[in-house]
Amino acid sequence: MSLWNNLLSLLFGEEEQPTKQAKQERSRPDRPRSNRPYRSTARSGPNPGDLVSGRVEYVGDKFAKVASNNLTAVVFLDEMADHFINSPSEVLQDGQEVDFVLIKHDPKGWKASISAVTEAKARTALSSLNEGDRLKGEIVAFKDRGVILDSGAFRIWLPISELDWGWIDHPSEVVALGDEVEVEIIRVELPEDWLTDKRKRRAGAIGSLRACLPQPESPQIPIAFSSLPFKVWAIAKTPRSCDPVVLYILEDLVAGRSRDDIQSTTGLPSSTLDQVHGVLVEEDLVKRWRPRKKGKRLVEAIVHARELNADPICGLFASAAHPSSQFIQSEDQREQDEYPRDWPRPPRNRPAEDIFVRATDEALPETLIERIVTEDKRSILASLQEDDRLRVFLRRDGSRPWKPTYVDTPEHWLLAGLWSSFEPLGEKPFRPANGNSRCRDFLMIRCHAVARKNGKPLETLFFEPYTDTVWWSKDDERIRVLELRGSSFPCLPSLGKNGIPLASGEVAKHLLPASWCIVGVS
Repeated sequence: MSLWNNLLSLLFGEEEQPTKQAKQERSRPDRPRSNRPYRSTARSGPNPGDLVSGRVEYVGDKFAKVASNNLTAVVFLDEMADHFINSPSEVLQDGQEVDFVLIKHDPKGWKASISAVTEAKARTALSSLNEGDRLKGEIVAFKDRGVILDSGAFRIWLPISELDWGWIDHPSEVVALGDEVEVEIIRVELPEDWLTDKRKRRAGAIGSLRACLPQPESPQIPIAFSSLPFKVWAIAKTPRSCDPVVLYILEDLVAGRSRDDIQSTTGLPSSTLDQVHGVLVEEDLVKRWRPRKKGKRLVEAIVHARELNADPICGLFASAAHPSSQFIQSEDQREQDEYPRDWPRPPRNRPAEDIFVRATDEALPETLIERIVTEDKRSILASLQEDDRLRVFLRRDGSRPWKPTYVDTPEHWLLAGLWSSFEPLGEKPFRPANGNSRCRDFLMIRCHAVARKNGKPLETLFFEPYTDTVWWSKDDERIRVLELRGSSFPCLPSLGKNGIPLASGEVAKHLLPASWCIVGVS
């Protein structure tokens, strides 16, 4: 029989007539029934993705047959190995014990894969893994931007930013091949359609080595930011036709005063009172000078709003500060040092301020409530937010649009923002690893590096006064510089007796201040 007929017969179950010896072997009771021809059978047990142990019962030129108990499947050439092979005989032998994965069942029978076994085992192990789990493994490979950890059942990718809390240029600065380390799982990746698409067979986990190491404690330094004074305010949702006079009379009616008492107290003419009464009747708030239930509820809401506004919740919003320190109680601000009068306005995040002042009701930031609202007022504020008769919102407080406010800030957060777009001049400060949040707006002094001999400006640099560090821009397109007014500057750092070499090859001897500026980094 030709090769083509042999292939068809094996796929569709039309085999050549077995020899007499083969018939006798198949009739033995101890012989596994997995030698049956490969044909379509109705089975409810096996499912695509199942990992099965069996043996090879046929090796052809382009495919092989594997069997386990009553299940038989075909493995084609491209599913036999992870690397290229010309013939099944390069990796399989008749009778060889193998594991295989069921890929697909169609009217012709099961298709299976041997090359997907590693993927299936990894997926089985990963299915019980959760984010935050910790496990140990061995460093088995270095890549450009991370390392691979072998945990036994699967491999874990450790990005270079997750190897240490500080910046590193190569993984070898932290780990070596063969090191056994403990890591924390930060993500499990199980791509779908892995049975039919070999490109999706990359199940694995992303881990963090630094999560298992103590984080370096960042010094807290006071940094000035521009803060927006605000207060939490409430107003009752009143009908548009009800002006303050109408609401005042409604309150009197709810308080039990008669029409004559109101006229005597207010001095309003009868015609005006009748007009007010008509408005209240039209809004279904009173009837025959007696308040209805709707009117009583409206007055109750007005009273609640007035009670909150009489002693409002006040604070400061430092929009450019660290996210955990953006909200400051007014009492804390009064205890701070005086901001230098001859310094310009410190950084702020104007888009964040615009969004902040538009927040109402349930949209009030949760951090604001945690940081500003005292325990005795939280329940009151919560009840007002849930009251559909009221609108609770934020409003600017005071005549001044902003105040300079000192905020205790993690130095590492500040340095992370500087390192993102600058290189330091001279001694290098701590550089946090990627992935940390960072400061994006700085009050800095633009200055010139000068050679002592001729006083010629060599390069434009930036001095950050709170960390007392000098920086040069790695890419001017990655920073935004807003020049500010101001002719008084703090003392600039000394560059030492021998000066400091610049990127241009020149040596800077000292610095000359040019202007204050707000620098935004990408």
